Amino acid sequence: MATKEQLFDDVSVALDGWVSGMTDSLTNTEAPLEWVDDVRPYRVISEALTAANVDPQAVRAVLREGLRGFAHTIFVALDGGTHLAEHGRLYVVDADGKSIGEGLHESFVDHLLDSGRLA
Repeated sequence: MATKEQLFDDVSVALDGWVSGMTDSLTNTEAPLEWVDDVRPYRVISEALTAANVDPQAVRAVLREGLRGFAHTIFVALDGGTHLAEHGRLYVVDADGKSIGEGLHESFVDHLLDSGRLA
């Protein structure tokens, strides 16, 4: 049966993949962009970052923080910590209908720390 830790690991792996893909897309002017709807903005930004000699690791750090924050916000919403809670709560349950628990946003940060994804 799927667990909360497996959910966090899936989200973490996806986050890592998106950060890597987006960093390459924005820092490599020759990056394949078959996954985007409109390549023009990527090329414009990539060319500008290259011309300005921006370190790809700086781009990676900014993207990682932004996407990690977005993932955290989704877990905050599930925990009842956003405006959504005024309309009711949503719960993540396992195959048996048992809630995987409260404090998902905090547990997600703990998972990131434990897995070395957050220093």
